[in-house]
Amino acid sequence: MVKNRVVCVSDVNIGYGSPQIPKLVEFLSQNYDAEAIILEPDEPLKPRNQDFSTNYALRTIPLSSHPHTHRGRKEFIKKAVEVVQQLRPDVLVVCATYSLPVIFQINFRPKFVIYYYLESVVTYGRNDIKMNKKIDHLVDLIIFTEENRAVKFGEMCGFQNIPFCIVYNCVNDLNNDIVPTEKRNGRIIYQGTIRKDTAIDYYFNKKTQSIPIDLYGNIDRSKYKKKLFSLQDNVKYNGYVDSEKLLQLRKFYIYSIVMWLPVSENNLYASPNKFFESIASGVPPITAPHPQCKMLVNRYSCGIVMKDWDFDSFFEAIKLGIQYYQDKKEYEKMVTNCLIAVKEELNWESQMTKLTPHLKNI
Repeated sequence: MVKNRVVCVSDVNIGYGSPQIPKLVEFLSQNYDAEAIILEPDEPLKPRNQDFSTNYALRTIPLSSHPHTHRGRKEFIKKAVEVVQQLRPDVLVVCATYSLPVIFQINFRPKFVIYYYLESVVTYGRNDIKMNKKIDHLVDLIIFTEENRAVKFGEMCGFQNIPFCIVYNCVNDLNNDIVPTEKRNGRIIYQGTIRKDTAIDYYFNKKTQSIPIDLYGNIDRSKYKKKLFSLQDNVKYNGYVDSEKLLQLRKFYIYSIVMWLPVSENNLYASPNKFFESIASGVPPITAPHPQCKMLVNRYSCGIVMKDWDFDSFFEAIKLGIQYYQDKKEYEKMVTNCLIAVKEELNWESQMTKLTPHLKNI
């Protein structure tokens, strides 16, 4: 008997971010007893990671330009359309507005089309906003990662006839390898892209140099490289590591910094993987007051929320965190509450219970 087929058109290179994409594909594959294929753009300077699940096949689409240029995106969409038409999936998932043109260009209508709204359409400009206003008859379900993004998208583009649900970016399961607090390294971790809107300048401030912080991630602009590699005090740049290695490193830290400056809708209404990854590792986040992060930290008392995005608030929150760590009692409470949050809500299985009622019988 021929199996059902799930195809996902990813907007990013699998294994270097957005781990929720393969997790969703695995879930759909199991739910529909389907073979699953993920199409990903080939990104330069990112070597292939072969350690993937056997629950899906991965196809890397070669490109002559970087996928996140206008030319590269156009080439990726064209080639992805050809593959999707060849595979003719029963279930099609398009990730972010980046991959959305596929549903307009294929020559058939899959039985079930999911639009995984991973980032705000606003960042892609006017043409993408216009395109998103025309999806009503082509999409069966929209998955949002953050509540305000759903509201803003509805106000801007409408989707009156399309069901939607909110699925948090917590891909972890319930079984976490937590390092006892007495074995932590006493340092704070920042993981993610290093650029102006992730407040990189805050780490160069003289005050911050007194704080033991390790930075991991890609450097967005070469002008920061020299400054990062020349850091001589407590703040250190440790380069870029993949998600699996980061998982093993992160659990030994005492806190994780989660912050973007609110210069865009994407930044303000952040729904960051690293926020959920830190909680799952038993590493309390020190977060800027992004609405979802603030709501969940306050709900579970599992971290520290900055008053605002200014440097003084950033520095005071970190100093408070160190004070709690030295006190031990307050710090132990936060770590315990991280585990409670994961058990009660912030795990992939719980998030999939939100999705299940919306799945179409194919």
